[in-house]
Amino acid sequence: MPQSILVVEDEWHIRKLTTMALKSRGYQVIEAENGLQAIEHLHHYKVDLVMTDWMMPGMDGRVLIQKIRERVESKDLPVVVFSGINPQIQSAELEQLGINCWLSKPCRIHKIVEMVSSVLDPPLRQVIH
Repeated sequence: MPQSILVVEDEWHIRKLTTMALKSRGYQVIEAENGLQAIEHLHHYKVDLVMTDWMMPGMDGRVLIQKIRERVESKDLPVVVFSGINPQIQSAELEQLGINCWLSKPCRIHKIVEMVSSVLDPPLRQVIH
């Protein structure tokens, strides 16, 4: 069964491009245009990763991630943020929220796919005894 990604992005064209790129790599993608819709999807679908914008109307990425972390079922769910905001500004908060990685917009679509792949399928580490 393919890994499932919830893409949360209020800008339609970015959400569609991201979805198409991830689907072309074999991921199953569920789309949400804001945090409220994302929470609703999380009640109905099991996902392996959430990829979210930081600044969105209604419920922004910060509140969405806080709500994800509050739920027992999703407290350890990997979260990737992609946003035009400089991550250095909120670095302490990002660490506290348990964000796996931050990707600055604008970025090439292949960077998004690489970032998701690196979080979901990290390289195997060799153990030396």
